Amino acid sequence: MPSQTRVRRGFTRRFTGTAPSLLAGAVLLAAAVARAACADTNFVRRFASGGRYFYVVKDFALRDPADYETVTMPSACQCRKRCQVDPTCQAVSAVPSVAGGGVECRTSTTPLQLGDWSQRPDLLKTPGAIHILETDITAWEEPEIDGMFYQYRDAFDYSYCRTGYERATAKSSVQFDIFKRKFDELRTILGLNCMWTGLRNVYTSGYFEPVWDSSTTAPPLEPRHFNDSGIPYELLTNRQISCYYIMITSGTGFEFLAKRGPYRCKSLCQANKLKLQWS
Repeated sequence: MPSQTRVRRGFTRRFTGTAPSLLAGAVLLAAAVARAACADTNFVRRFASGGRYFYVVKDFALRDPADYETVTMPSACQCRKRCQVDPTCQAVSAVPSVAGGGVECRTSTTPLQLGDWSQRPDLLKTPGAIHILETDITAWEEPEIDGMFYQYRDAFDYSYCRTGYERATAKSSVQFDIFKRKFDELRTILGLNCMWTGLRNVYTSGYFEPVWDSSTTAPPLEPRHFNDSGIPYELLTNRQISCYYIMITSGTGFEFLAKRGPYRCKSLCQANKLKLQWS
């Protein structure tokens, strides 16, 4: 059987046969797109094909024209194939065309290093679009239901997160559910009973008001009132001091305690590794 050579980002693979990767990739893509389209919650899916690793993001597309080339294609699968046969293509968005059918196919060559998520191009909320992003296995993590990535860090105060991560905020009820689950993990798996958060007291018009911190990466970027996430006011303790809150065990549940000064807990950190933008 004839041999063929595939070049991909600085390395060469030789294999025999009739290059089944395009067909297999198309089948896996169709399945991943179908799962994303039918999902009510998780809009980010992962799949692997031929030793390569991908994210599929529903209803998002490459945002900045400087980051991509565009051409009209008959379907999302053919758009994906266009990226597959181009060794410099790292990501592709299929956006429904407003005229004439087909899709607007946006292909991008960034990031140059697959595992460098800090260099990924921004994605904009685009109803009906499908975005496929290649990564390497070291960066092929499972995101949470909000599309963000979370991790715990040892901390004496609220400030310590790894580069690219920030203090986690719960600016929606979905994110508050993530907080509760993460805190349950700390208690049941690690045996810990406190967790630093991005909730803090801000002095405004003569009194302190609990707000979720501003962000440089995870939308919405601006501070938000604590109850945007549906947290009951009675779960907040020490509301009259200027400091950040920790989530602590209280009876059979939890509460948020404003804590000043060093206090050793885990800090919950958050990163927008897929560069998702809602507006």
